[in-house]
Amino acid sequence: MITFKQVEAFHSVVRLGGIVKAAERLNTTESTVSKRLQEFEAALGMRVFERDGRSLVASAEGRQILLLCEKLLDTRANIFRLTKPTHKHGNVLRLGITELVASLYLKQLIDAIGAAFPGLQIDPTVDWNDILVQGLRDQMLDLIICPSLPMRAGEFNCTILTESRPTWICSPGLLPRGTVGSLAELAELPLLLQPNMSLFHEAIISLFHQHGLYPSRILSASNLSVLREFAIVGLGAAALPPAYCRAQLAAGELQIIETKFKPPTLQYAVFCNRTVTDPTIIKATDIVASIIGEGAFQ
Repeated sequence: MITFKQVEAFHSVVRLGGIVKAAERLNTTESTVSKRLQEFEAALGMRVFERDGRSLVASAEGRQILLLCEKLLDTRANIFRLTKPTHKHGNVLRLGITELVASLYLKQLIDAIGAAFPGLQIDPTVDWNDILVQGLRDQMLDLIICPSLPMRAGEFNCTILTESRPTWICSPGLLPRGTVGSLAELAELPLLLQPNMSLFHEAIISLFHQHGLYPSRILSASNLSVLREFAIVGLGAAALPPAYCRAQLAAGELQIIETKFKPPTLQYAVFCNRTVTDPTIIKATDIVASIIGEGAFQ
């Protein structure tokens, strides 16, 4: 008979790349994970791994079974959505979010999740995408809201939320006419970007490189609020979501640059581990989706 523990072990080993990391994810020992894999293969009557020395790689049949296992784990999560959450006073939901989400929706998220689960403490962490993803992998976070760029396909339970469509923004004094007719003209402006370790930074620079352009004046800052302030004082053009600059746009401190050369779009999603069975975490994803919906960052 196949058990959920065996399915979790198989899924974790494949998606995390080995027994050691799978054992850490499942909070058990390596020998226990190995035993569950052996039982899983015995129950199926086939080998789901190709063993290359000490490495385990899913076989062709194993990859097909992996997709079915992920559907099974997702179905289990949906079943838990229908159950009544049980948590004790003092329980904590460790929520990881980006700066953009924090600035626009953190209070609303805390209020809504807190209202749904009285006595639940919400512990937010605001950080870079890759750090949030690693925190979820290491089980230091229960739920994360961030762009889906750094995600491994199939590793997490994912609910797509909306797209962030940044636009080029600057002070009226930097570009009085408010329009840019060519990508080369845009490249000549000082650009305000997140550091080059940011995937968004790489995507923007790649946009220029594809057209043989190499912007020479780039000012970087890790915080969106700093980039916005830099734009206000006229230091350059920033790629920011309009919702993040709504007040400054309305006050005339900033303007949207009219151009057909838009920054890359980022798809936002809420993620939790596929092995999660806590109804509170699973239902919290539905609350997040009800708040950060289509057009949330526009």
